[in-house]
Amino acid sequence: MSHGSSRTSAPAFVLRAERSGALILWWGVLHGVVGASLAMLPVAGAARLIAAALLLAHAAWRRPRQGRQLLLYRNGYWAVPDRGRFGLQAAAGTAYTALWLRLVLADAQGGTVCLLLLRDQFAAETWRKIQVAVRECDNVLREAAVPPPV
Repeated sequence: MSHGSSRTSAPAFVLRAERSGALILWWGVLHGVVGASLAMLPVAGAARLIAAALLLAHAAWRRPRQGRQLLLYRNGYWAVPDRGRFGLQAAAGTAYTALWLRLVLADAQGGTVCLLLLRDQFAAETWRKIQVAVRECDNVLREAAVPPPV
């Protein structure tokens, strides 16, 4: 666990993503639309009931879960403790807007973790800190991608 990302060094930020109301709403609407579509299919009632039961099971089983805990260290490294992943850096593919963040984190061995964070999962000040940290990482990525002047 190099680069100051050991489990014993203190992170600059401990981020706990709350459950997203926007994602829960989207999940419900998505399954409602699929359920309405099932009702309009020209199939026997038994097949429709089986499909509806499977849809309800999917909606319950795969529902949006509680967010993950993220650690951000002062040196720009990240950790996702519940996945046992430490020493991660923001990587290509990371994208952000004011409302969402797709955080792609890579380790030295080439493994990646991809997380989708939504604005409503965090308090306003925490979201601001995340945005600043990701922009700083993004600037480093851009500088590394620019070829040296000739």
